[in-house]
Amino acid sequence: MKSEKISKFLNYNLLVMFILTTSLIFAQEIEEVVVSGSFIPDEKRDTSEISAILDSSEIERTGDDNIAVALTRLTGLSLVRGKYVYVRGLGERYSAATLNGSGLPSPEPLKRVVPLDLFPTQLIESSTIQKTYSADMPGEFGGGIIEINTKAIPTERILDLSFSSGYNTETSLSNGLLYDGGDDDDFGYDDGTRDFPNFVQNAININKKLDRSNFQTYELANAGREFENSKLWIIQEGDVPMDNSFNFTYGDELDIGIDEILGDDSASIGVLMTAGLRSSWETKEGVRQTGDIQSQGDGTSIVIKSNDKTFKSTSNDVTAYAMAVLGIETDYAELKYTGMYIHKGTKEARILEGYDSSDSGNVREDFTEFYERELINHQLNYSYLFQNDIALDIRLAGGEASREAPYERTVFYEDTDDRGFWQYDVNTGRNQTQFSYVDDENENFGIELTFPVVLNNDQEIIFKVGFDQTNSYREAEVRSFRFLAEGGPIPLDGLDNRIDYIFEDKNFDPSRLIVIENTAASSPAGYLGDLEITSAYVNMDAYINDNFRLAAGIRNESGEQMVNTYDVFKPVDSNIEKVIDEDYNLPSFTLTYLPDFDENLQIRLGISQTIARPTFRELSPTLFIDVDTDRVIAGSLFLENSEIDNIDLRLEYYWGFNQFLTAGIFFKDIMNPIEEVVNESGDLIITSYQNVPKAEVSGFEIEYERVFEELMPNIDWAKTKEFILKMNFTATESEVIVNPGDTYINSSGSIVDATTLFANGRDTRLQGQSEEIANFQIGWDDLQNGSQGTLIVNYVSDRVRARGIDVLPDIYEEPPLLVDFVYSRNIDYRDSNLKLSLELRNLLDEEYYAAMADTVVYDQYNLGSSVSLGFKFSF
Repeated sequence: MKSEKISKFLNYNLLVMFILTTSLIFAQEIEEVVVSGSFIPDEKRDTSEISAILDSSEIERTGDDNIAVALTRLTGLSLVRGKYVYVRGLGERYSAATLNGSGLPSPEPLKRVVPLDLFPTQLIESSTIQKTYSADMPGEFGGGIIEINTKAIPTERILDLSFSSGYNTETSLSNGLLYDGGDDDDFGYDDGTRDFPNFVQNAININKKLDRSNFQTYELANAGREFENSKLWIIQEGDVPMDNSFNFTYGDELDIGIDEILGDDSASIGVLMTAGLRSSWETKEGVRQTGDIQSQGDGTSIVIKSNDKTFKSTSNDVTAYAMAVLGIETDYAELKYTGMYIHKGTKEARILEGYDSSDSGNVREDFTEFYERELINHQLNYSYLFQNDIALDIRLAGGEASREAPYERTVFYEDTDDRGFWQYDVNTGRNQTQFSYVDDENENFGIELTFPVVLNNDQEIIFKVGFDQTNSYREAEVRSFRFLAEGGPIPLDGLDNRIDYIFEDKNFDPSRLIVIENTAASSPAGYLGDLEITSAYVNMDAYINDNFRLAAGIRNESGEQMVNTYDVFKPVDSNIEKVIDEDYNLPSFTLTYLPDFDENLQIRLGISQTIARPTFRELSPTLFIDVDTDRVIAGSLFLENSEIDNIDLRLEYYWGFNQFLTAGIFFKDIMNPIEEVVNESGDLIITSYQNVPKAEVSGFEIEYERVFEELMPNIDWAKTKEFILKMNFTATESEVIVNPGDTYINSSGSIVDATTLFANGRDTRLQGQSEEIANFQIGWDDLQNGSQGTLIVNYVSDRVRARGIDVLPDIYEEPPLLVDFVYSRNIDYRDSNLKLSLELRNLLDEEYYAAMADTVVYDQYNLGSSVSLGFKFSF
């Protein structure tokens, strides 16, 4: 399977080389090149679709350090779990992202979409969020497409050096939870400390499970001694450092005589390089409870607390990134290479303690975790302008993403006398050391021809004809181990020692402790996923007359998705367990009305059909732990694609460049949407997925941006300032529609009455959908002294964080109301410039809160306010 994909990828390389060569030969025959174009007063206004634009100047104004946060300033976009962007309240499955027109691999084990917190804003030139579908976009389109565009080759020299440091009231220089780890943890990389022990690695190589059936007890005891002990077990308290970041950027046109080499006086070559390192810390301290149903004896029931615990965690995120762009331009052609590397290491220590109903007493759980997420992407873009304004665009991209999670450790203690003396219960083996990985690959080839057709009445129609091929391949696996008592016990007076004393070498003995592997105790532990999408499309854009502009097209998209779940101790069965092979014709239609009575007004109507596919993880029954919720995840082999009908209507009024008022409504009808369900299976609480019959989404959006140049002309300090006001608001309603007689197929393959989805008053909204999202910005630009300041307010209403277990109600989260202030000032000195920036975040000191039925606090902790100071030197 994989070799076939590589062969296809090589064939695409050969095709690109052929087209490039042909174009260059053809170029030598052109004696005159005519380049036509038009002045675009506003990209948002000129585009044929309903969209939102975020450019580098807006990113710089708000001071956001990754594109995920920056996008939340736009209409109808919200952020979930700090990394997934929801468009119009719809989940990440309905919000695809592209980089320079190509899809990306994802390092997330539970998602196919790439988490946007990986992308530092230093790499980004702009982002366009297209909210109405057009046939030249991928067919997986629900809330919208997030198009991320990296920085381009500069036309003049750039040399920037910047660094910043930040302080948070809940975290920085305060007492947090730390553990040693490896020597390179501070840079986000493991130095080999967390590698598989040699004995375990050898067992994996010969495909033998580490248990008593395959090895002698003395071998299992010896294997236990090879596991890293104190560095990865012991949680200590200590002061948490401040946040820090560093960035270097260089770009220039290269004087290497490229015009003489190509024989073209218009040829130029340029390069852009940027690299940086960002380290941020977060300490959370709060409450975590779970609920249960208690009957009242009168036929009613209430939700009560079953587990009541407090927790504290400290995590360190370290992002290292680098990007290089090399491009050649002429009057008629451009060839550009973009290479990107992003690595994010997360190290966390966490302690959860309190009453646990299953143990009928107080327990404590210690967690130490380390995750490495990495994204490497290469992209080659070629464009060529022929005579008569015919344009050829070719795109070739290949990327790899990975997530390594070695030595995820958990150990349980009991308070045997309820006096706060914690003792490890060695006899039940309540500890775990887990290793998991995800490898994701993505290859994309696209070719597009744009050409005008002039009719007899001199009316011009711009046609786009294109082909797109995307191959995605994923492999994921998890292995778990625990230390068990064998033979004679450890003396009781030693069980209240530090955990590294309990698991020290001398206690690994056939008569005391051994290590066994409990991988795949409940389910297969690995899966392979493959998705091949082949698309062809035609799109047209034309002014029918002075009052109407029509953009319409159709995309034929054929997708074959396969998931093979396997037992890691057996050869992978070539019989694929799940195949979804579907072919769609996806039409798009957007009509823009330009009235005669006001040239600043336009009205758009968009109608389209799109789809949404399940992720690989949702199709695989392999059990996996979601580190964001500590819940066990299992997919379903019975999922199918969702189909979506989209309708958008928007009014737009423009005063000038980036000054406008827009208001619109939208409606979406989703057949077979995929929703999360939570059920109990023995001692496990398992989150799974299922297609529900139908869902409807409707909403209203309004957005206002205005620049006031002389707002207060009689006040001296205001005379040199431009005042900027930005506001947007989105109201969305969604509902899962269940009619009498509707059924769905659960993860066991059983047909279930769909009305059970809303047992005990469960919310009918789609999971993760907020009914209101609002943003407000007010600021100034002082053109005389080069300063600007912005007050930023972001509001997101409550949403369903997780579905309730069995008959329990859903869990709602209340995202904090965030108020930030960002100030910057440029200081010129000779040929250099120093930019000072001050960022104040969460000025209201809001907390995070999630609850069940207003009686059980599922998750609550303080976010803290933060301040950071930055310096950027430009030479």
